[in-house]
Parts: sequence; C-alpha cells; structure tokens
Amino acid sequence: MKRKKKNGAVPVIRSRGVVLTPLSPDELREKRNKDEAPGRAYIEHVLAALENEPDKPFWNTLWEISSRRGSIGYLRFDGAPKEGSANLEIALTREDGERDAAIALRAVARKAFAADRHLYLIEAWLNRHLGAVRILEKAGFERAFESEGLVRYEKKRWHISFLAFFFILFILLGVIVGYFVGNYPLCVAVGVCLAVLPGALLDKAATKRQEKAVQAMRKNSK
Repeated sequence: MKRKKKNGAVPVIRSRGVVLTPLSPDELREKRNKDEAPGRAYIEHVLAALENEPDKPFWNTLWEISSRRGSIGYLRFDGAPKEGSANLEIALTREDGERDAAIALRAVARKAFAADRHLYLIEAWLNRHLGAVRILEKAGFERAFESEGLVRYEKKRWHISFLAFFFILFILLGVIVGYFVGNYPLCVAVGVCLAVLPGALLDKAATKRQEKAVQAMRKNSK
C-alpha cells in the first residue's frame, strides 16, 4: 500500500485501486461554498473539529474515497480516540461503491491502529441499511449490539498470539539445539511442549484484559 503526504501530516492512503485523499480546509470551504457533497452543515462540522483540535488532524480530517468509478463517498473519524475507542463515519455517494468502500475502511483502520497504539476499538453506528451492513462486514467489522434503531459495529485491534510467538521461538531454539546435539525430532518436540503453557496463559490473560477494556468502552458509549 503506497502512501503520499497531503494536508500536513495526514497521508493519502492507497489500497487495491482505492485512494483516500484528505481534504484540506481550503478544499472543504470550496465544497461548502459550492454546496457540494457531503453537505454544507457536515462540512462546517468538520472545519470546526479541525480548528478545535489542530494538533490531531488525522482524527478529524475528511477523506474522499475514489476508485476507477470516480468519487464514491467520504469517511472520517469523529475526533481523537477516547479511552481506547474511536468512532468512524462513512457516507457513500454511489450505490455501486460497496466493495471499494470496504477496502477503504480496512485501509484506514490499519492506519488508525498504527497511529495510536492505545487504540483498541474502532466503532461505527449505522441504521439497518443492508448495503452499509455489507460494507462493514466485508471490512472485518463485527456487529456488537443495537440501540434505538441503530446498529453498532466494531473492529478490534489484531495482534499475533503469544502462543504462536512462543511456538516459533521454541521451535527455532529446538532446531538450533538439535543441530548441535544431533537429535532434531527430540529437541523440536521439547520446544513445542515448552511453548504451550506460557503461550496459552499469556494469551488468556491478554484476552481477558482486552475484553475488559472493550466492555468498559461499550458501557461508557451507551
């Protein structure tokens, strides 16, 4: 995925033929004056957010999503993450842009998790529109719950499991030791056995800690 810089520190994000271009304040004002999508009131909201948090442009910038079909819509985060959670907004201007919108969501989610290591959860509230649901599900979001006719979808931070890490580490150690002692099968088998217990215990602890944090975020957002 190639990236270029535009609008200060906010990148242009490219992924699988889809381009997310951050709109500068001047470009937003031009769209507002011409009364173009995504609408005058929403553009005013974005401009106010950029002014209120000038040091956090990534979390307030409006990206325009485009592909070979042309411009298909817009997305942005509704401000910087709070308590490990960030809210993502998306609006499509074309009905045939679902696949490209899903690619855009995945790309911007990866960038967001890389930008803030304390970010555990990205959430999006939608009405029960089938097309919007398909977009989020294609992008790896999972349905969390429904409230007052809106459905909340969530995407959690992915991380390699401790069990996989210890498997790789101890198998490599087993291969190295086996080379010197002349018994690969025994050393590798011992390495696998040594990897299981610490890896499983650390995975269990990490899962509990993350689920506890996610539950607290959900409780605070209701």
